[in-house]
Amino acid sequence: IYIKDHQGRSMLVNSRFKEILGVQSEAARGRTDLDLLPGVVAQQFQANDQRVLADGTSLHVEEQIPQTDGLHTYLSIKFPIYEESGRIRGICGIASDITAVKKAQEQLRRLSGSIMANQEKERAAIARELHDELGQVLTALRMDAVWLQSMLKREGLPGKERAAAMCDLIDTTIESVRSLAIRLRPGVLDDLGLVDALEWYTSEFERRFQIPCVFTH
Repeated sequence: IYIKDHQGRSMLVNSRFKEILGVQSEAARGRTDLDLLPGVVAQQFQANDQRVLADGTSLHVEEQIPQTDGLHTYLSIKFPIYEESGRIRGICGIASDITAVKKAQEQLRRLSGSIMANQEKERAAIARELHDELGQVLTALRMDAVWLQSMLKREGLPGKERAAAMCDLIDTTIESVRSLAIRLRPGVLDDLGLVDALEWYTSEFERRFQIPCVFTH
């Protein structure tokens, strides 16, 4: 916790801030951020302070301060202090160390990314199995059904209508399997990238549901 005057000179800092700065109480009084902090850090503080002074409103911002055990991230709340006349006298800041929280968030982000990557691999594997294995079996089955239909028709035997229905059912199943495999992992995504995959997906949606679509990226 700290209070500065309109020129950015420290009027008050609490014990925790003195520990971070490595100064005694009186040593901090009357000194600016440039006197107490590394140049880049001081400029960061001063820029945020100026925003509060210029706008006359509070500000929530993340600021970083190097400490003995590394760089720490602080969530700072800064707000102006007014005189009775209404003129801004200075600025007060309350900073909370959120370094551990930021690290946990980064670990969670990496974990989420890993989970998503594994899900994509699994979807791609299932799509390949559907397309290659089940698709080949259905294609072979269709060839047999077509042969059976032609034989029954040539010999004038009953059942050719049933064979024709089998061919239609197999065709529908092949199309369903193909569509499912594509929705799981469209090949265009790997071959041409996300934008082309989304363009294809939009066109496919328009074709299937007869709803005009326009894709803009």
